[in-house]
Amino acid sequence: NGNIFIPLAAMCVLGFRYPRVWAFSPLTKVAPTVMPIWWLARREWRPLASWAVTTLAVVVVSAAVAPDLWKQCVAHMAQWATESGATIGFPLMGPLLYRAPVGLALIVTGALKGWLWTVPVAALLLTPVFWLGGLAWLAAIPRIQREERRGMNRPVRLDAGDWWTQREESNETDLNKARNDLSPQ
Repeated sequence: NGNIFIPLAAMCVLGFRYPRVWAFSPLTKVAPTVMPIWWLARREWRPLASWAVTTLAVVVVSAAVAPDLWKQCVAHMAQWATESGATIGFPLMGPLLYRAPVGLALIVTGALKGWLWTVPVAALLLTPVFWLGGLAWLAAIPRIQREERRGMNRPVRLDAGDWWTQREESNETDLNKARNDLSPQ
């Protein structure tokens, strides 16, 4: 149908290893940008900063090159949000008002438990207009499960004193393992 859900599913898989890839999401589909919430919940500041800097750089450069396009984009989104009073999309999924809290709870729980599969599911739930094409988010799950088998899903350690704490060493170990897996043999 010409939508971008398949590239978004690929971004979802690649985004665990390359956080900058997630810059694609807020620049195309704003609402399902769930990975920053994942990083915040896990206190993974480096990937969060990498994503934020990349996204900001794309926005700044593109706004400098074509400022009118950004104005048109914002105006289009504002107009669409105010004029779309009719039911749009697949009605059985329910409105975003009900799906959003579930999606946010799922991404935070998944981040704390190390459940990578929750990322595309939460992104699907947070997609404002649900069409069957949006199910392409779920195409990321088999590949993400492969990453889980490689150990990329360490749960956050919950200490009695600080509920959001996690060891920096475990992040570095995961990052080094991912780099070793990607290096040519």
